[in-house]
Amino acid sequence: MIQYIKKIDMNFQQLETFRWIVRLKSFGRAAIKVNSTQSTVSMRLAELEKELGIVLLDRTRRSVHVTPKGRDLLRYAEEIALLVSEIRHNVGDARTMSGTLRVGVAELIALTWLPQLVHAIKETYPLVAVELQIGLGGGMLELLKAGELDIVLMPNGNQLEAGMHAESLGKVRFGFVTSRELGVSAQPQTPSDLVKWPVITHGAASVLHGILMDWCSDGGVQPTRIVTSNSMEASAILAAAGLGITFLPLFYYEPWLKEGRLMRVLVSPSIPAIQFSAIFPQGRQTPFVDPIVRLAMQHSSFSELVPSV
Repeated sequence: MIQYIKKIDMNFQQLETFRWIVRLKSFGRAAIKVNSTQSTVSMRLAELEKELGIVLLDRTRRSVHVTPKGRDLLRYAEEIALLVSEIRHNVGDARTMSGTLRVGVAELIALTWLPQLVHAIKETYPLVAVELQIGLGGGMLELLKAGELDIVLMPNGNQLEAGMHAESLGKVRFGFVTSRELGVSAQPQTPSDLVKWPVITHGAASVLHGILMDWCSDGGVQPTRIVTSNSMEASAILAAAGLGITFLPLFYYEPWLKEGRLMRVLVSPSIPAIQFSAIFPQGRQTPFVDPIVRLAMQHSSFSELVPSV
């Protein structure tokens, strides 16, 4: 008895299109990612489903919803994408590699050594597009877990979520600062003393916000007058204007301290220097990740412990 085996004509382009539809939860965004039109994306998905004889996406729902068989295929599609990237990276010339690297970056890094890192990436991988997202650590970690970022460069407060790996980029000493006009005592302030003043801090998603709140909580208090600012520079300007006390990297604002635009607020207990890290999911990643992390470690201007001012 002769058995005929159906030929499967799926190709890498179809698998990549399916992978990006699921990742980005949108046909339109997937079309942009694979440099195609939305109609072509829909056609590739339909061809893939026809070849496999299965339904990959549940079209009865308004949002992109993957079927059980679709989830099975997604695992293979991710593995194939990684293998293709590894072949290009390990066998091909790095200067001919192309692709997109999505990096989340903390504001302090963006204001200091990020330009040098991006220049080094472009020197090593001239055809790789670097997409940067500058923002608060907590929000970027969520994007990292969702697969929408490849690496995050941020403070992690010596804590790391399960499933994530971190490489040290050095430590930075932060401190409380304000305007002399606010009238804060030169004596070390306890948490109880500090919360008598307005506190200027990042939003709840920020790692620095969490460190500040934990310090207050350990002292048995919580700030009642909080000014939220999602910009380190804006926080410095508000503090210099006498609108409250804020928590900033001392080395970066040393000129402001020397000029008298800001004054240091000593506290007791002191807050240890804050760890910055390159964070990425554990397990197999795009081959870009390891060399980019090494470049970040090489170009970081953060010493292991920046002295206090």
